[in-house]
Parts: sequence; C-alpha cells; structure tokens
Amino acid sequence: AKFVNLIKDAVSKAPNSEMKTIRRIYIFGLGQNNYVARLFARRIQNIGFEVYVPGPRDIISSSRKYDIAIFISNCGMRESMYRKMKTAIEEKCKIVVITANPKSELAKVCEEVQGTVIHIFDKTTQIHTVDIMTNNNAAQLERENKRAFELSAMFYLEGISVALMKKLNITEKDLNHVAREWE
Repeated sequence: AKFVNLIKDAVSKAPNSEMKTIRRIYIFGLGQNNYVARLFARRIQNIGFEVYVPGPRDIISSSRKYDIAIFISNCGMRESMYRKMKTAIEEKCKIVVITANPKSELAKVCEEVQGTVIHIFDKTTQIHTVDIMTNNNAAQLERENKRAFELSAMFYLEGISVALMKKLNITEKDLNHVAREWE
C-alpha cells in the first residue's frame, strides 16, 4: 500500500477531471529488468503518469525534488545502478528498490534515506548475465533465478498498475484512448 500511495501521489486528480502531474517517475533496470521497467512505465503512462525509463548510460539530469526513482535489480549489486541511485538521492528524489536481495548495497542505501525496499523473490544471482550463459548446471540455475525474479517483478508491477487504477477510480473505459492509439 505504501508503494501504491507513493506513486498515486505523483498525480493530482479531482473527481471527473484530468490528471495533473505533480512528480515524475523514473524507472531503472539493467538487462531484462529494463524490459520489465518499460512495461510498467507504459502501463502507468497510459493511466496518466509522467514516466521515464533512462537507458544504461543515461542519468537523471532533469529530476526535481520529490520525483520518484524506482530501481529494479535482482542482486542489488550493480555499480551503475548504485551511481544512478546516488544521483537520484542528491536530486532529493524519493527512492524505491525492487530486489531479491534486501541486504544488498542498493537496499541498504535506500533504507538509509527512508526509501522503500520491496523484496519480491528469495533467490538472487550474484554474477552478471554474460557469466551465466554457459551450459553447466550452476549457470542453468542462475538463469532460472534471474528469469523468476524478472517474472515476479513483472507480475508485482502489473498488480501495482491495477491498484493505481482502482485508487484513482480509473476504469478500462477511461483508457479507450490507448486502444485508439493502436488502431
């Protein structure tokens, strides 16, 4: 509920009126987690949020105080994610970490700044994707753990988008503009 309310508060919506963006949302993920980030971003953009998914080399240069920065990381140990988080903290963004490793450096720093750590899966990988592409049994298990985390994150965030629609009293009918975009 805390995560849903944090995101819900990024917009202002009076009954029967247009939504007005108050805070922007930045979502970070590396590798396959970037795809999960993009899926969630698209869902909440359709609802009316202002969302950005910076690429691996992008920085948060235009963030404002109280914008929201969400980091999706299985192990929570990637240096590039840590650097992006430090930038977001310096910009006074509200921080959320979605991870399988609540004891990671990313999660610890998030807690230190009173951010939100969401632990959604119990098995983490400690090695980079390129190192698990071999055919041995350990690599196979690492790949399965990575995929399980990605799917868990995707389903969790799908649930969050549905909860946001409910909290904002938005129905599928309100999203007809999205269906028209595809026609």
